[in-house]
Amino acid sequence: MPTPTKKASNGNKRFTPKPKPLTPQEAVPTLIYGPSNNWIEFSKKMSLAAGDRFGRLSDIIDHGTYYVPPLPVPDISIVDSAMRDKVLEADYRERSKVVMKQETDKAMLYAFIVSKLSLESEDELKRHSNYSTLHASKDPSDLWKALQQLHLTNTISKNAAFVLQQS
Repeated sequence: MPTPTKKASNGNKRFTPKPKPLTPQEAVPTLIYGPSNNWIEFSKKMSLAAGDRFGRLSDIIDHGTYYVPPLPVPDISIVDSAMRDKVLEADYRERSKVVMKQETDKAMLYAFIVSKLSLESEDELKRHSNYSTLHASKDPSDLWKALQQLHLTNTISKNAAFVLQQS
């Protein structure tokens, strides 16, 4: 019985490396303006990218509001009042750090969102009635609401489910 032989390769095959996976920031598509826009895909990918890069600040995209860390509560299991006060003070410091990080990251998130707009979307944003205050404040929440307003109302229907489906 003959043994199976391997096919001889001619050595001309090129090695094609696998494409490098995209980072969440690279995976966000450019937002297109018009009746066949990509708002739904854009908002999903933007939420993931913002969550990866800015943490809980991405709640703006998901819920339309900023994340507000809960106020620390004194731990009553700690008997010593001086120690309880120190622990509570440390909890307040941690909460303050989260709030301050959000404040400093707002302008970066604003710039990241604007960087993913097409020329048409950017032009429409500049025509928005509140653009001057949006641009001056660099508030990503207001920017997101304005973009949502511009990109979700490209239909004559006022039915919210239909508007989402159309976009």
